[in-house]
Amino acid sequence: MSLVGEGELTDSWVEWARTLSCATDAHAQCCVEEQDPLRKLDEQRWMKIVQPGLRWPGYLGTAYEPGGILSIGIVHTDFATAGLRDSHEVPKAVQGHQAWSEGAVDNAPWLRGLTSMYRQGLSWPGGWSVAKHHSYYWKELGESVDSIAYVNAMRCQWPGSKPSDSVVRRCISALPLDRVVALLRPRLVIANAKPAFDQLQGTTAVLYVHQLNGRNLERVAVGGPTGSVTVGLGNREETVECLRAAGLARHQPPRSAPA
Repeated sequence: MSLVGEGELTDSWVEWARTLSCATDAHAQCCVEEQDPLRKLDEQRWMKIVQPGLRWPGYLGTAYEPGGILSIGIVHTDFATAGLRDSHEVPKAVQGHQAWSEGAVDNAPWLRGLTSMYRQGLSWPGGWSVAKHHSYYWKELGESVDSIAYVNAMRCQWPGSKPSDSVVRRCISALPLDRVVALLRPRLVIANAKPAFDQLQGTTAVLYVHQLNGRNLERVAVGGPTGSVTVGLGNREETVECLRAAGLARHQPPRSAPA
């Protein structure tokens, strides 16, 4: 299987990714101001994890098409965690992304390395912990790791524990998510960050899902091909049933015959 997508969407996504390497001054300033206290607390950890100035565009599955699912995490910490702790894909992708951002590597090898790392990280079991519940939703809604897209709300790296909502909100205010959503045109967005959910509500069907247990955390009306449903606060299984009722599963399960 090729790890490099082809076509107009891939080209547009690469162009969008290129703009991230020239992030706005406001976003760069946000990174400096929010990360500086953490750097002073533990310089060694900061230097190990953070690639200063790099923005991470995320992942575009090679089979992704408009109308797919976009998952939004919170922020990258160390890429070499969980199932990727000893993966050779991590240093290759990080070094390749650094070189590409500096104009020293062409698009094709950069995209191949980035896609390989993210595909491994977003596969479950065996990937990053963030993939556990996202992959459940993908599978239940008729998708796979190859047919989804993924991005972190902050699009940078974070050396500490989970950043506060105020930090995430400041970050995505400086670098909004609307452009990638407009580019990918997903039928559903599954976000782990409350500020991302807040920013995208009203523009697309979006859920706010807990990263550690997969529960839907906000009661929200979601529209789909078969109508609009209200997704309540509930576990993964209940949430999926609501999404299926709205027609948001790619392959709808057969309905039971009337008695």
